[in-house]
Amino acid sequence: MRILFIGLIGLISVGLCVTAFSQVNSGKHVMKSIEGEVVAIDWVGSTLTVRWMQSDTSFDETTFFVPDSAKITKGPETISFADIEQSDKVVIEYYDASPGPLTVVSLIVYI
Repeated sequence: MRILFIGLIGLISVGLCVTAFSQVNSGKHVMKSIEGEVVAIDWVGSTLTVRWMQSDTSFDETTFFVPDSAKITKGPETISFADIEQSDKVVIEYYDASPGPLTVVSLIVYI
């Protein structure tokens, strides 16, 4: 009985350590940035697709999730996601929330 109790305490301790590590580890995101042109906006799904130059001769398109917490500016003014328009030139700072979407932290719309 005592060995079973010690084993149970050991399993609980390992489980708590793994949970704590996952929470700390999930808070570290590698930030990336991209510059391009907005080609599609989904205001309901809070996503936008940006066309950006991948090399000197080719373009790529990437879709980003824009959470409510994202900082969106146009010049010195803070704007809302609904103010972004197709063909706006933007710079996006984001992180990869794998297995989730690429998530925007800040978005600057060029004037």
